[in-house]
Amino acid sequence: MKNIKDNQSLKDELLINGKKVTEKLRTGKGFRTSISAYDDYGNVLFKGGENQTVLGGALFTALKIAGVKLNWDVATFNEITGINNNGITLTEEDFNNTYICLFGCGIGGSGEVPGTIRTVKFQQREMDNMIPFRITDEPLNKVDQERYWLREPLSEGFVAYYLKSIDNKAVKVLWRDGSYDEEGSAVPPNVYQTTRKEPIETFIDFRLRVDKHDFREYFNITGDIENAYINQVGLWTGVKKTDPKTGKEDYVNTTMFSLYNFKNEELHLDKSINFSYRIYIV
Repeated sequence: MKNIKDNQSLKDELLINGKKVTEKLRTGKGFRTSISAYDDYGNVLFKGGENQTVLGGALFTALKIAGVKLNWDVATFNEITGINNNGITLTEEDFNNTYICLFGCGIGGSGEVPGTIRTVKFQQREMDNMIPFRITDEPLNKVDQERYWLREPLSEGFVAYYLKSIDNKAVKVLWRDGSYDEEGSAVPPNVYQTTRKEPIETFIDFRLRVDKHDFREYFNITGDIENAYINQVGLWTGVKKTDPKTGKEDYVNTTMFSLYNFKNEELHLDKSINFSYRIYIV
């Protein structure tokens, strides 16, 4: 009798309830991820969500790993929106210095039926309904000038900022020995000598923060401040450049890497949201 575990061709053909046993694996969402959100009091808003790596993120990864590109590119968010798309020439160094460094949010993640969530499409270049973190007619203070990006001048002297810097990011290599809901212990540099049998996991941990100022101005202007909410969060790549015409610094070559849709998360009063956005390598 053949060993099914060792016979991939048989697994590819085997049907269970009308579905191939490998069908689920073939409809994966890219990198394995775990996205959780908490308020400032440690209350869990949601936990263990899985995002979709989109086409822009897949091509970005291929370029970083192999140093090769397709003969066409996914349009950048600058090109799609016209924001900070002033024909700034990008050098090879700029492409090398393009990383995941920003995040954005939107309100297009839920369906028309309450409680339903829209599926992210792999070919998406942008969010369904992205909203700006800030809309203000006053200059940002020095701290916020390093937080809010993709600056769009509006009428009446107002300016909208669509992307925000990622607070913190770190690569972690851990033993999978933690109890439920806890991280494992750190793997030492001499791990190749170990006799331990536990699996090792490697991931990048991005920490994103939506604070009490974010998005309130948008909902106040639209006259719906009592119902302020978000239901999308995504990671973005980009590189910071100075526009020689204006002397202002902002991000260019911005591309959506991944997107996660979730149920409406209300933004009452001074509520803040802290995201842990993990991308697992193994």
